[in-house]
Amino acid sequence: MTEEEIYKQLNELFVKVFKRSDIVINAETSARDIPEWTSLTYMTLVFEIEQEFGFKIKLKDMMMWQKVGDMVQTINKKINGN
Repeated sequence: MTEEEIYKQLNELFVKVFKRSDIVINAETSARDIPEWTSLTYMTLVFEIEQEFGFKIKLKDMMMWQKVGDMVQTINKKINGN
């Protein structure tokens, strides 16, 4: 799976979790950019990512996430070994 495909699938999850069809994520998107981003929606997003991509996300990985680009790196590493 390419990074572009990961971003596309991840964007769909953001739209679903944050209930906003106008969300368009990129590598620099962070919690500051989405007013609906709370600790609860974040955990919901993590759950949806695990379901969509088929792996469990470790706490240490989540702790490193500052921006969406960090999430994509973790997903890419888990599914592609990159």
